[in-house]
Amino acid sequence: MRSLRERFLARHTSKAQDENVTRGEKYLLDNQQVEAGQRFDALSVLFNPSTFRHTQSLGLTPGWRVWEVGAGSPSVPAHFAEQVGPQGHVLATDIDTSWLESADATYEVLRHDVGLEPPPPGFFDLVHARLAKVVNYGWSVYEGSHSYKPSEPLNRRGKLVRPIYQYGHVNGNCAIAGGYVYRGSSQPALRGRYFFGDNCSGAIW
Repeated sequence: MRSLRERFLARHTSKAQDENVTRGEKYLLDNQQVEAGQRFDALSVLFNPSTFRHTQSLGLTPGWRVWEVGAGSPSVPAHFAEQVGPQGHVLATDIDTSWLESADATYEVLRHDVGLEPPPPGFFDLVHARLAKVVNYGWSVYEGSHSYKPSEPLNRRGKLVRPIYQYGHVNGNCAIAGGYVYRGSSQPALRGRYFFGDNCSGAIW
């Protein structure tokens, strides 16, 4: 039996379509290419199931505010809009929104370059970016705000974002391992706060 990739390529690939992607084009995944719709279909088949499982495991529920970065096609923002319901809000952004705009869309559409422009106003419970170069945190030339590999040039792609908080390797601390936004009800004052911990010491902030 042929793989999913082989079946998709057999159905969609043609010499004419291949010729539309030339070295002269500035962006390989340009939404104006004739095969853009087929690419969106392929990405949906390959990645949507795992994307939806992962976001559901994060606690995506009605009322959440979601920012879908580099949305491309409607499949992901439409799913998020269904999950958060009318009491929530989904903002879908891209540098080219031609595939997102629809009269019956259940989400907001904004033309936005996440690499050059500041984030949209307001807060978001979930920011999802699947194929977007969102920001440049300086790694691996920088670790936090400190030069980690001074002999190597910094990658200039994307907007350089400095950390809002950092700490040294003291008291058994070694690295921030990520965290969660509190969504519980037993501690109302903490709702919406981001908690993270150190991977070595187990300290929580």
